[in-house]
Amino acid sequence: MLEIKNCTDYLEGNYFSDITFISENQGNLYFTAQDEDEDQLAYIMFEYTNDDSCFVNVKYGENEPYMTLEQLVK
Repeated sequence: MLEIKNCTDYLEGNYFSDITFISENQGNLYFTAQDEDEDQLAYIMFEYTNDDSCFVNVKYGENEPYMTLEQLVK
């Protein structure tokens, strides 16, 4: 299961700052953070799957679709 601390540690190590936890929905964790490379606000979803994989998805506008940034495997 995903933990907020693990997610924020991951984001801090990958050029994100000002990380804010937004919500949890069906095991997925949602954050906003400042993307230091893109110099803009990012919406981030950690999507947990039944096969113990985790997809880190990002979008840069509220109405934009999520793009997969990385797949993490347990």
